[in-house]
Amino acid sequence: MNNLVFSYPASYILLCILIGGIFAGLLYFRDTRFSETRGLLTALTVLRFLSVTAIALLLIEPMVRYFDRDIEPPVVVLAVDNSQSLAMGRDSAEVRKGYPKMVAELKASLSGNYDVAVYTFGQSIREDGTTDLSEPVTDLSSVFTEVKNRYANRNLGAVVLASDGIYNRGANPRYGLGAVPWKVLPIAMGDTAVRRDAFIAEVGVNRIAYLGNKFPIETTLEARKLDGRDLQFSIVRGGETLHSESIKVKGNAFRQTLRVLLDADLSGTQKYSLRIAPVDGELTVANNTRDVFVDVIDGRQKILILAGAPHPDINALRSAVSANENYTAEVALLSEFDGNFSPYDLLILHQIPSPDAKNEPFRLDLLKSDVPVMAVVGTQTVVSMLSRYGLGVDLGGRAGSFHDVRAAVATDFSTFTLDEGLPAFLREPVAMAPVRLRYRGQPQAFRRIHRQPGAIPGPQSRQAIFQGEPRAQLHGK
Repeated sequence: MNNLVFSYPASYILLCILIGGIFAGLLYFRDTRFSETRGLLTALTVLRFLSVTAIALLLIEPMVRYFDRDIEPPVVVLAVDNSQSLAMGRDSAEVRKGYPKMVAELKASLSGNYDVAVYTFGQSIREDGTTDLSEPVTDLSSVFTEVKNRYANRNLGAVVLASDGIYNRGANPRYGLGAVPWKVLPIAMGDTAVRRDAFIAEVGVNRIAYLGNKFPIETTLEARKLDGRDLQFSIVRGGETLHSESIKVKGNAFRQTLRVLLDADLSGTQKYSLRIAPVDGELTVANNTRDVFVDVIDGRQKILILAGAPHPDINALRSAVSANENYTAEVALLSEFDGNFSPYDLLILHQIPSPDAKNEPFRLDLLKSDVPVMAVVGTQTVVSMLSRYGLGVDLGGRAGSFHDVRAAVATDFSTFTLDEGLPAFLREPVAMAPVRLRYRGQPQAFRRIHRQPGAIPGPQSRQAIFQGEPRAQLHGK
């Protein structure tokens, strides 16, 4: 059905006709060139009237509205279970032979009045797949999710579900049925008799774990007609048994959830096999094992201690860093370093620049990098070159002069919170030997810990933080 509509009120059509008439009249009313040929004058007047009127009508945006009605027959989805559990009964040969025939007959009987779509499901969902009963996994909840996604805003009449109701992956299908707007017509398949069987019903595990941490695996075990028997449950990785325990079955419809904490002690993708030892007389052992995969990520922060020359303090620094399980420390000499900062989260420079090392190429690479830097300044540091490293504090004087001091936390420091025990520790009469230098702080720098000769705080900085850039300096020995 077609309709001609305008974007403006219908009264504008009369206005367009009036404009065409006025324009044609003004143009030809007093024109004496056609006084002898009145027919030609009339024809030109009519053409001018029609053309101007048509142009005016186009200005009010006429449109042709077209309506087309297409009657779509309702869709019926035939979801067919293709799992191995359908053929586990005594008449498995008969089921394998008659099941495809039953599906074909059901599709033929529905095709007369409905648009029938056949899907087989098991480990995955396939359209018009084969029904060879070979799938080791059944995920009933994914059937409803897939149908809902594929047939949104379609005339879906019903879903015919042919299954034995046994699922070993995904959520309980009962939870998905409440949200569907169409009918679900089940066809009960398989053997209705309860057989003796123990199986892993559900497994819950995080896909990602971090190296050095623990992660849980929740396993739901079920047992049928095994009252009083013991189930031997184990978790195996690469031939190594990580966990094992014995569960006493209570009742002929037994269900229990186990929660096991495992150590993430190997990085990379790890395969864990959850197993129930076979029980005498059970229906099948194919459902006694479930494999899960966990990506174990090494989330520890890497710290590089880079030294200009060997020094006893380097081992002390490495031991202090490695004491925290969230950090891993590496030690290298500047002469052996390749200039690649990308693997590291923090760089500790021990008495660099030093007199004997190749400082200039390293300095240029450091200035281009955004890796956080902490410099330990000592007697072997070339103080005159240190300001060129962009570490926040310019130093003057000599680096070889020392005296004993105590340390105190700067009271005006509020950028981040210090450890509660640090101020008390620094108040102890512990001898410290910072270098005797003159400090000229850059505008972005401020003190976190200053040195305190005797009992009077001094203006010298023991540790400085560079605000705006991840830089710090520790002056001492």
